[in-house]
Amino acid sequence: MPKFRVSTGKPGETPDEVVAPDWAKALTNVLGRFGVGKQAIRVDVNKEGTTELWEEDSGIHYRMDIDPDTSFDLGDDPTTDLWDAPTPGSGFSQAATPTMEDQGRIDVQIASILQAPTLDAAYEQALTLLLTHIPAESGSILIVSGEDLHFVCVHGPKAEQLTGRSMSASDGIAGAVCQSQSALLIRGVRKNPQHYRDVDRDVNHVTLTLLAVPIVHNEHTIGVIELLNPLGSDTFTGWHQNFTRSVCETLGSRLSQ
Repeated sequence: MPKFRVSTGKPGETPDEVVAPDWAKALTNVLGRFGVGKQAIRVDVNKEGTTELWEEDSGIHYRMDIDPDTSFDLGDDPTTDLWDAPTPGSGFSQAATPTMEDQGRIDVQIASILQAPTLDAAYEQALTLLLTHIPAESGSILIVSGEDLHFVCVHGPKAEQLTGRSMSASDGIAGAVCQSQSALLIRGVRKNPQHYRDVDRDVNHVTLTLLAVPIVHNEHTIGVIELLNPLGSDTFTGWHQNFTRSVCETLGSRLSQ
């Protein structure tokens, strides 16, 4: 079983040992130490296998290293054919923070999700709204059903093949977000070959950057919205995070009607 060493990075500190079947499960363990905050927990992975997690609002910081004796059985990767994504940075620029007038129109569009005539229409409206204002290569809405997460709406390369697929609600990045109810902004996953296939298998071929935000209503997790690969940048801005959270909150209210 893989082992990970978790610490706050303070001098003289003895790291905790976390035993988990994969990186995403170890990540879930660390996320439980943050509590639920207003901003996404930032997660950066470097080529040496070190994962840095921090929350800007609280200043909480953790470092997760792979134990040197750990080896991974990465197994087969059933989703490498699902996302043949272009490399971000194709000339698109990040959307600027909207003016007050623009924000007012966006708020009206978010609120209109509550009037969507069907659940499928609500999913489509929410994801279309996000990708209209956030320059991202792909987006997905995953909904909890029993012990699984179902891809109910997908925009991006080969979306037709991915829509309708399921994964365990306790696995992968989406599972970590569901269990912790914490939004995640993950960068650099592809830099580390030990993470690459395992994480790609669970979050469907993350090329560079992933923003995952839980859909929660009355403290109950309904699902997750994932946005992949911001075009022209290696990260999603604070406005992108807040906008996605607002859409998730409204969608959660619509799904609970």
